[in-house]
Amino acid sequence: KSAFGNTILGQERFHHEDAADSITIECASDIREFDGKRLFVVDTSGFLDTSLEEKKLHEEIAKSYEMTARPGPHVFLLVFDIMQRYTPEQFASVELLDKIFGSEAVDHTIVVFTHIDDLNRQGKTIEQYLEKLKDGLSHPLNKLLDKLHRRYLGVNNYGSQSEKDATVRILLDM
Repeated sequence: KSAFGNTILGQERFHHEDAADSITIECASDIREFDGKRLFVVDTSGFLDTSLEEKKLHEEIAKSYEMTARPGPHVFLLVFDIMQRYTPEQFASVELLDKIFGSEAVDHTIVVFTHIDDLNRQGKTIEQYLEKLKDGLSHPLNKLLDKLHRRYLGVNNYGSQSEKDATVRILLDM
């Protein structure tokens, strides 16, 4: 998640590394002017971060909301590594968004698949990947995407700056 925040910001502002455990413990934010728009990005701990006590996790989620209270969050990004197995807890993140921020949050949520470059090296597109999942359109990931009106985006956080900026433009047009 932090790496995608850096992609949106156009520079390394949030600490990130490829690791199984969540790196972000406390919310952080930064701003970027991009194509005439002001982008305010909040990096949070994962909603389902098991390394944080539930009370601390809820405090950090509340803090992230306070950071965006005016004018409020415009979009929620659920960030998944396209090369990893998906867990029931990840799918539950949408229900948690709904519970914390209300049902309108689901209508403003986009799934971001990271490591899309790994998928592309295999000669696959996101669409091909989703079609070939076990159980096809009945797979929980496809059901999640249906619930989110199939709003998703692939990103290579290690691509060129022009590639990353193109991804940000796609995100802003969604």
